[in-house]
Amino acid sequence: MKTSKKLICFILITMLVGCASKPKEPTLQNQQSNATAFEHLQEIKLSGGEDSGYKMIAYLPGTVDMGTSSYAFGYESGVAVEVDVNGYNYDKGEYADVAAENLKEEIIDSYGTIDSIYDTAITKDENRETSTFDGVILREDYMGNAQAVYYFGLAKEIDKDKRILVRIEIEADRTNKLTNQIIEELEKYYEIDINFNQEEVNKYAEVYNANPPTTRKTSVLGLTFEIPRRYDIDYKTSSIVNNTYVFGPDGDSTTPGQVLMVVASDIGNVKITKEYLKMAIEEMYDTDIVKITEADIEFNGGEIMKISMGTDLIVIDGYVLTKENKLILVATMSILDKVSDEQMAMIHQVIQTLTIE
Repeated sequence: MKTSKKLICFILITMLVGCASKPKEPTLQNQQSNATAFEHLQEIKLSGGEDSGYKMIAYLPGTVDMGTSSYAFGYESGVAVEVDVNGYNYDKGEYADVAAENLKEEIIDSYGTIDSIYDTAITKDENRETSTFDGVILREDYMGNAQAVYYFGLAKEIDKDKRILVRIEIEADRTNKLTNQIIEELEKYYEIDINFNQEEVNKYAEVYNANPPTTRKTSVLGLTFEIPRRYDIDYKTSSIVNNTYVFGPDGDSTTPGQVLMVVASDIGNVKITKEYLKMAIEEMYDTDIVKITEADIEFNGGEIMKISMGTDLIVIDGYVLTKENKLILVATMSILDKVSDEQMAMIHQVIQTLTIE
């Protein structure tokens, strides 16, 4: 009987000790250091400040890259997670939904984005301390095809000295058997609902790739317009300092007949008429080289004149436009020949889709 009592006491003590020493299950709101809490996420301690101590614990998948003491990135099985603690994108005293809106715009406008398929309205709690959103974008992969990416964003103020931005992206064509387990662990720690449906998200890319459009939107110098899908900025020949952007197939503008130039300058509140524009350009250039004529297309809400510049070697054709506070040149170039109809059609496309941000 005594032996049985001792055995029962030993079992009870063991259970109590085991319970007392077991680390609590961590969440973002109730942070606990526990390196073994998750099978597929790593514990990362971030300072988010200039002091040496840490202020925030984050859990990320795969091999984690610590960019700074306040930023980290992890990727595994198609799931990419970025966390930014007390960063400049989420200032002290800023509402979470404002920070979330900025993060959302950053994702949608990120490099390589072809189209935004859908995005949900930003949620916010009563005190505007927690905000979330999600959506799907199409992003161009290295082969020039559309890749469907589901994204989720979280902005959260845990207390006045702890603010975090979480950016989650899931590449639908890079997932595997571990992806759902990673998603579940992220949901558990960050206390969120990730509504990723692989079949549905992949379908967007399949539909797009089956019949891709011939043009895509791009934005430079406060202007948004459509260019041929394969065209990109040629940074070698562009002069950002001089507000000049040059485009070509795959970012190469060295082939004559496949060049697009966009130049824009702010002119303030100066009202420029077509007559004044023609006179000013003709005074600046030899009329044997530069000719200004009436445009053969219309420009919605602004003035437009056709401009031709030519020598024995180079021919440049395009249009000079004015709208709001912008003076804009859209042109193309050819060598030893007149500019082709295909080139002029590209210029017309730019002008007809051009808007000022």
